[in-house]
Amino acid sequence: MVQKLNHWYGFSGLLLLLFAVFYPMVSLEWLADLLEQIDQSILEGDSGQLISTAFSYITWYLVLFVMIYLSAMLIADYITSSKSSIWFQLLFVLIVLLTIFIYKYFYQLEFGWINHFFILGILLLLKNFIPYQKSFYLSFVVILSLLLLSFLWLNVIPGLTKFGFGVDDLSLSLKTADAYLTEYKLFSTVGVTFSTAFFVITVILTILIYIFTQQILTLRKMNEKEEELKKTRGELVETKIFQEVTSLVHDLKTPLVSVEGLISLMRMTTDPNSKQYTYFKKMESSIEKMKDMISEILYDKVKTIIPVHEMIQYATSFIIFDRNDINFSVSCPTDLPHIKVNKIRFARALTNIIENAVASLEGRGGRIVLTVFQKQDWVYFQVKDNGPGIEKELYENIWQEGFSTKSSSGIGLSFVKRVIENHQGFVNVKSEPWMETVVELVLPAWEGEKENDFSH
Repeated sequence: MVQKLNHWYGFSGLLLLLFAVFYPMVSLEWLADLLEQIDQSILEGDSGQLISTAFSYITWYLVLFVMIYLSAMLIADYITSSKSSIWFQLLFVLIVLLTIFIYKYFYQLEFGWINHFFILGILLLLKNFIPYQKSFYLSFVVILSLLLLSFLWLNVIPGLTKFGFGVDDLSLSLKTADAYLTEYKLFSTVGVTFSTAFFVITVILTILIYIFTQQILTLRKMNEKEEELKKTRGELVETKIFQEVTSLVHDLKTPLVSVEGLISLMRMTTDPNSKQYTYFKKMESSIEKMKDMISEILYDKVKTIIPVHEMIQYATSFIIFDRNDINFSVSCPTDLPHIKVNKIRFARALTNIIENAVASLEGRGGRIVLTVFQKQDWVYFQVKDNGPGIEKELYENIWQEGFSTKSSSGIGLSFVKRVIENHQGFVNVKSEPWMETVVELVLPAWEGEKENDFSH
């Protein structure tokens, strides 16, 4: 994106510079009209027309210099890609002065160098107060125009000619006419007034842009802090919930061990050929499974190698559908490879996705399809629904802790992503609102003792 923007800067700068080169040729009629108006104001003794001619003269130079300075800025930006570097500033100054020199050589226009030295110095100073954001060039053009107007009005002040201001033919003609009509009083007064006014406006506008930008930046930082606070709050809520659940589950182990011990004692005192002995064995086996489940809840690193279809049966057994307006279907071939998962946590992650799909169909009904399939070394758990969907710009945000478009804690999907990543998997989401929303939980297939290369 940045590179595309820089190319655009380079192209725009060169195009603008090309316009500037041909500008005097396409505006010959304008220049001829200026000379005619000066002669006419002398003949008619009309000082008002002389001021109007001065405005026209300044406008002609304003258009020319805006093109030169702006093209130099764009080209320097394209080449250096850094408006704050010393190389950018040197290149900007060099392009401006070189262009003006070429103008003097080809068009025999006598520009006063001192004007441009002052303009370049002040412009580089004010540039530091313009934020490097999208509106930079708009702000730059406005400030540049005001600054040029301030210095161009100095060209018509007769007293500054000896210092190199206003030494071109048109400016000298204007001053000569002013000497004839008002003895230099008109342009001495008007030039100082307009030059001072435009310079003050330039400074004030720059200060206002700087203050406004600082306020925008402050608001942006406050929003970022608020987002961080929201995220931290979500983490705290999740941590508290997790601690409470963990504590409750851990407390289950104590009575379970007691029950296991008593059953073991009762089995030892029972005839091995009796039905009671078989029952006690089954009870011990069930208790052992419960202990494994508790371990999976307490420790996320505890994982079981399990066929995919058994995992799906286990996960979907937690889903209770009491909605007749939702059509829920499952497609899971039995010949899929095994996966190594923390059953409890993965089941919770998968049911979270399905419950979100159910919530999206609230009040309108629809269909939800859970499809499991293998692609290369990965097993995909794909949940599709035809709800309102997810806006494309939210694809990344929905997995962040604390993010929610509803009044929820915003920890459900962050939990899902964390569980999947803890299994060296990844998540996908794509959505076409009101057509189809697809969320995929992808896990590596288990290939015996040799695990996959999880890079993807």
